[in-house]
Amino acid sequence: MSYEVKYLNTLPQKILSVRKECKSEDLPQFMSNNMQLLFSYIIKNGCSPRGPPIAIFYKVSKDSIDVELGVPIEGKIKEKGKFRISKTPGGKTAFTLYKGLYEKIEPAYTAIKNWVKEKGYESTEIWWEIYCTNPEETPNREDWKTEIYCQLK
Repeated sequence: MSYEVKYLNTLPQKILSVRKECKSEDLPQFMSNNMQLLFSYIIKNGCSPRGPPIAIFYKVSKDSIDVELGVPIEGKIKEKGKFRISKTPGGKTAFTLYKGLYEKIEPAYTAIKNWVKEKGYESTEIWWEIYCTNPEETPNREDWKTEIYCQLK
């Protein structure tokens, strides 16, 4: 499958988030454990979600991943416990849209890495994904859409 990679200038978004450094094999559990908690905390505290959930990957190695899971928000909300107010990265980015099973997302990342190299850009190594599909509304995982961004220097 080929991916159309584009240059975008993105604006940071205010998010309520949870950040953790974890082993790569623990990432799915971290995401599933905290996704509903974030939405519940937002609603319970009179704030509104302003878009789909986001995962920001600050540092990825073979041993661990520094990841921030967040939900864009509108309105005021207080930080409490593990919930923090943060922002998505902004500025120059390389972008592509991935459709399909999350377990098969790697070629989309490779397409962005190749595009960055071909165009002469340099990555900050900060990546983020926006999960455009609500699994409850779209049960067929092959139809799930994920936006992938790579921050550029």
